[in-house]
Amino acid sequence: MPEKDCCNHRSRDGATAHELMAIFGRTRLAMNAHVGDGGQLLLAGPEHDEKEAEAYMQKALSVARRQRFKLGELVAATSLARLWLQQGNSRAALALLQPIYASFTEGFEFPVLRDARVLLDELSKP
Repeated sequence: MPEKDCCNHRSRDGATAHELMAIFGRTRLAMNAHVGDGGQLLLAGPEHDEKEAEAYMQKALSVARRQRFKLGELVAATSLARLWLQQGNSRAALALLQPIYASFTEGFEFPVLRDARVLLDELSKP
């Protein structure tokens, strides 16, 4: 029986979700650039595999923390928080994202930080 391919969709640069998972483990910059794509590709796949996407995002978060790569941690946490919000778990999403975002003292003009701020604002609404 052939192995199930969870997602044949391609990211903006043409990589599949499985290729992105291999890339992010090798380099910090690749992880930062592709973590959102990888999780989103898994969600956009024909099977809309939220569990696999969440596991991917958790692994990306863990790698970023282990490498003390704050920007990668923010990217992974933002993706995971967005998924949790869609699943109705806004409290956990806010608890994850807020302290990571608060650890930044500059760079707020960058898209990654602006995206996290927009999501935090959404999560903070009553």
